[in-house]
Amino acid sequence: MGGEPSIIPQDIMARIGTTLYEWEEDSIRFIIIQGRFGLCAYLGVDNKHPLAGFHYSEIPLKCHGGLTCARKRDGSERSRTIWKPLGYYWYGWSYIDRKWKLEEVIEDSQETIKEFKKLVKLVELISHRST
Repeated sequence: MGGEPSIIPQDIMARIGTTLYEWEEDSIRFIIIQGRFGLCAYLGVDNKHPLAGFHYSEIPLKCHGGLTCARKRDGSERSRTIWKPLGYYWYGWSYIDRKWKLEEVIEDSQETIKEFKKLVKLVELISHRST
């Protein structure tokens, strides 16, 4: 992966919602947060991106345990309880089947990130051709 990731040591992750890892490249963001029952990973695109707004079941993306959520983060009342950066539409999955270390989640997510990048580029190409 490219970009300079931001990593917070896992021993600091006491609070639910703490962002432990953050990476951004081109139009994609990837974050790992401390969820209620374990670590959660999210891939985000700008809220106005043509890939934003789909239900997670409509996104053909292989990830650990499958996608479990898709949500816009725009500052509205409903999205204020989500601990993800504003302005993005997030697709997420969780690592709650065992106690995962942050480094393991980062490594496990690499193929998912590559596939998401391909999907983003394909959607952009299709969107551009249809205009």
